[in-house]
Amino acid sequence: MSERQSKLPTLDGKRTINSDVVHLLVGMFKYRGKGINIVFGEPLPPKTAPPPRPAPKNIAAEALKVRDFLAQDPKRSYLHASRNFNVTRARISQLMKIVKTLPTDFIEQIGHSDDYALIKHFSGVNLLKIAKMDTLDDRQEHITQMHINIKS
Repeated sequence: MSERQSKLPTLDGKRTINSDVVHLLVGMFKYRGKGINIVFGEPLPPKTAPPPRPAPKNIAAEALKVRDFLAQDPKRSYLHASRNFNVTRARISQLMKIVKTLPTDFIEQIGHSDDYALIKHFSGVNLLKIAKMDTLDDRQEHITQMHINIKS
């Protein structure tokens, strides 16, 4: 007889009509998720907190970098900038529109700012909306209104 066979239980050839009742106590844990999960034995480990959201990109700072890159050499085109910054030419056009149409002091202020709330409120979408406004007065008024909303 091999070693494996000796570890196996032996079968009892007798069978009885009476069945034995066995009570088994097992810890049971119920969890809610997309459905109800029932876990026997050990409880599930607690859920980990989701990772923190990354800080928003400072679009004004990116626009200033593109402007400076193009100003270094007048022969450079949007294609050169798109290859250098690894973005599309359309994105370079958007960044340059932001730099050219918005007030210079405003772009410099946001570009060099580390204020999370300011960068978040003046995201790329909002800066493009402001840049698309018809007059400089409309742009300045909208910028002032957004500054008031950030502070309150």
